[in-house]
Amino acid sequence: MQPGDRLEMHKETLACERKISYPGHLMGWQSELMVIGARWTHTGDFGDFQMTKGDPVLEYFSEDLWYGTIRLMNPRGELRGWYCDICLPPRLDILGSGAELTYTDLALDVFIDPAGNPRVKDRREFESRILPRLSPSSRRRCYDAVQDLLESARRGASPFSRNQIGPLEDSSGELHEPSTGEIAAEVSRYL
Repeated sequence: MQPGDRLEMHKETLACERKISYPGHLMGWQSELMVIGARWTHTGDFGDFQMTKGDPVLEYFSEDLWYGTIRLMNPRGELRGWYCDICLPPRLDILGSGAELTYTDLALDVFIDPAGNPRVKDRREFESRILPRLSPSSRRRCYDAVQDLLESARRGASPFSRNQIGPLEDSSGELHEPSTGEIAAEVSRYL
């Protein structure tokens, strides 16, 4: 996949029921993280943050990690926080005209506010509905994923940079680092 390639994003339940689908575009890579630009799909107050349909988001996934991270922004590209889904490692299926990235949401989430303060969310739902259906090794990986996210956020490690999205690798392998003001325009260019 190359920057600019279209992806169809699919979020599923553990029972393989599709919760949501939406278009996105590959914006580049940060080490092993695929950076995907997309638009928020619905307006609402989500407790820790508010979003409006169409707000730009950057999503970070790796086929090796048990979580995906969404950088939440307002229309000007200013940070609202990060929402992290604990999920099974995503599947990336390459198609003739693009690709599909499908991830299975495991209900456990981490929200990190713009100041870097984390909050683990939906632990009761995870422990009552999802945990009993997972193998012991999968359970451990979920809890390890939460710890990894909390530690990365504490250090301000990628993708939890407060001022920038971090360097992206383009199709030629060159790194560039867009400013906060350029993020929304860059997402819009691809969508």
